[in-house]
Amino acid sequence: MRKNALIIAGSILIAFGVLQIISYFLDINFLAILFALSLIILGIILLLRPNLGFPGPGTKFRPICEISRHMDWTARNEEIWMFVGDIQLDLTRAEIPPGETIIRIFGFVGDIELLSAPDIGLSISSAGFLNQTNFLGQKREVFFSPVSYKSDNYPEFERRIRLEYLGFVVELKLDLIS
Repeated sequence: MRKNALIIAGSILIAFGVLQIISYFLDINFLAILFALSLIILGIILLLRPNLGFPGPGTKFRPICEISRHMDWTARNEEIWMFVGDIQLDLTRAEIPPGETIIRIFGFVGDIELLSAPDIGLSISSAGFLNQTNFLGQKREVFFSPVSYKSDNYPEFERRIRLEYLGFVVELKLDLIS
């Protein structure tokens, strides 16, 4: 896991601690409210889960996830559920079938790095509490707002990858190789 993601996760824990101190003085239990909201959100996700997933073996459940695909591999529709994860995908070494391949990732804290070639169409979207991105050298840090990147003329590419991430703290990095 990258050092920045751990710093962000540590900062979140500190923020929860500060909320607990404030709740003591104001006699409001913020953590109980956050816990209740977390249970509601988790329940909604579990209820919607069948509509989000791909049928078959493309779904992975890993609480602590480290996926590194740097050698030859085959891209396919898949869904990854994790709590904390570090995912590295070298699309230049991937066998990508014609059409659109969808990779969905759901997690709490995630660090995703993509290495791609100009002949692969990319559509990347991420929604989370904190999105930290580095798309082709352009860095952004966004709170409570989704981020996205799409290759020019995306629908015209023969091979396309659509990456969707839903999480709490997200760090995305995209580099292209000529």
